[in-house]
Amino acid sequence: MKEALICVGKHFECYLPVKGLVDLDNERKRIASEIQRVERIVKQLEGKLQNKNFVERVSKNVLQVTRSQRDNMNHQLQTLQKILKSLI
Repeated sequence: MKEALICVGKHFECYLPVKGLVDLDNERKRIASEIQRVERIVKQLEGKLQNKNFVERVSKNVLQVTRSQRDNMNHQLQTLQKILKSLI
């Protein structure tokens, strides 16, 4: 659906038409900015996970948490990209 916001849950997606209700240009800019922020976080987390010293020195719990954070941020990134695409 074009020009709609998407609400994504564990087992559902909800589309809310917003044409005429929301300044779509500002919303696109806001989401694009958020995508850049999340991409930076993903890059930092992947850098940690690719750092041999980090992986060898941290506890298994810290490593698991870092991987979980990376996976969560990747999911957020995919959702934001989907939202941006729906507003174009």
